[in-house]
Amino acid sequence: MNSLAKISLFLGATILIAFSISVAPRAYAQSGGPGSDAGVVKSIDDGILEIRSGSHTTQYTETDNTKWLDQNGRQIEAGDTVGKNVEVRFRWITGGSEALSVQISRGGSRSSEAEEPARSSRAKSSGSKEIWGTVKSIDDMTLDLRDPNGDMQSLRETDETKWLNKRGKRIEAGDTVGKWVWVRFSGTGNDREVLVVQIEGN
Repeated sequence: MNSLAKISLFLGATILIAFSISVAPRAYAQSGGPGSDAGVVKSIDDGILEIRSGSHTTQYTETDNTKWLDQNGRQIEAGDTVGKNVEVRFRWITGGSEALSVQISRGGSRSSEAEEPARSSRAKSSGSKEIWGTVKSIDDMTLDLRDPNGDMQSLRETDETKWLNKRGKRIEAGDTVGKWVWVRFSGTGNDREVLVVQIEGN
């Protein structure tokens, strides 16, 4: 091999190495770099976090390392963020995005525009109310609830009543018996119709 060929080969190898060093870190940063998003938590089910912003829904993968935080940065249960305005920090992973942290925004109350239709539009039209308590029994289409004052409250369930766990996932009505729940209902007196029953505690 003559001197000119050796020089050409050396220069080519040098350029290739320099090109690899300069490109590789950028590719890694693009695939794994962090990002942020904001919206209302619609559901957390089977390791998938759904965030709605306006009419757009985005899914993130949750892991055992995902941090769930209140407005002050304190650790909370994942289910406590459902229906709340949150800020999500995530990183890109193969096939999607992984949630690093989910924090309730300042003033992050339930958003009526982004909530489930049954919990927003129907509630507005019926003048619905809320109550908390422990489910004592569900019998003959009647929900018996012991409120925080120890008084028994009886409300009428219907085929339209929604029964939800802490994460907002549908469950059987019987799964709420003995549990501390949040109830949204319409009507007054003896004609109170249950709209939603959601477990709030253990």
